[in-house]
Amino acid sequence: MFFNSLFVLIRSYFWAILNDWWWLILVIECIWLWKLMLFIWYHWRKGIYDAKENDRVLLEIKIPEEILEPIKAMEIVITGFWQMYKAPNWYEKWWQGEDPTAFTLEIAGIDGIPHFYIRSPKRVRPIFEAHIYSQYPQAEIFEVEDYAKNVPQDLPNAEWDMWGTEYRNLKPWAYPIKTYIEFETGKEEEEKRIDPIAKE
Repeated sequence: MFFNSLFVLIRSYFWAILNDWWWLILVIECIWLWKLMLFIWYHWRKGIYDAKENDRVLLEIKIPEEILEPIKAMEIVITGFWQMYKAPNWYEKWWQGEDPTAFTLEIAGIDGIPHFYIRSPKRVRPIFEAHIYSQYPQAEIFEVEDYAKNVPQDLPNAEWDMWGTEYRNLKPWAYPIKTYIEFETGKEEEEKRIDPIAKE
């Protein structure tokens, strides 16, 4: 008896609340549908923009075996890449589908030799080249085929093993090298100034 009366009481309170606040559920559903529609719209426009104007290129960077540039030189190069960043206005983002230019810096070991790559839109290729040549004038930069096409499609198999991981920084941006004062003082010996990941 007690449980029956408790159930009836809870049910009556539930229907009373639902009778007064039904419109709140409708508002929450409308907000959720609006966000879903914006997500679909943006990615549809972005797909059109990428197909028309965002041709990408893969550049390989060959740096000489012996370089006496300080390690901070690469920090200057990467900082210079921000020159190409331009936040789109409302029309460019929601109608044209433009988004801030994305690029990747990649290191691939092919036959035991490290290769350095930049994957970027073709239109900003000169910016990357200018910043790399400014710190590494002896570097060679040229367009190459995508090395990922040489990877078998049936991984893992008898010859290839593979694993992956995802890293998420708890802060909005990682700290740049130059914020670590002890990283490089400028008084290093010449041997210590050689880039540690240069090809041997």
